[in-house]
Amino acid sequence: MWGALNLRESATGRALRALHDSEVAARVMGIDVARAKGRAFALSAVYASVAGSLTALFNGFVNPGMAGFMHSIELVTMTVLGGAGSVVGGVVGAALLTILPQTLSVFRDYEMTVLGLVMMLVMIFLRQGLVPGLVARFGRIPR
Repeated sequence: MWGALNLRESATGRALRALHDSEVAARVMGIDVARAKGRAFALSAVYASVAGSLTALFNGFVNPGMAGFMHSIELVTMTVLGGAGSVVGGVVGAALLTILPQTLSVFRDYEMTVLGLVMMLVMIFLRQGLVPGLVARFGRIPR
């Protein structure tokens, strides 16, 4: 998280944000688009490598079934629920989708329904995600 927050405020982070918004505008502003995309690819490879290494360390083994389709959907849901444009949002989304199903186990038969309802409410009322939406409504917190 520290690295992502520092990257966000660096020249590379600003170039990546500009590239995300508009590739043409970034090129006009003097950003080497191919180089920025290469850096983004390398950075994502570093993050994936660290995540895979930590998974192997904590689980003691790695197999292809661990990275299935449903796991990918779960990771995207965590990111979108917390806020895709926010570093803290990703952490909050991951914590929420890890803790909430265990908390809702009290409802047994309705656990998935309540979880779906919570997610729908966040998507309807906080379109940017949980963290950016709450910040916009209640004030500023660190990204």
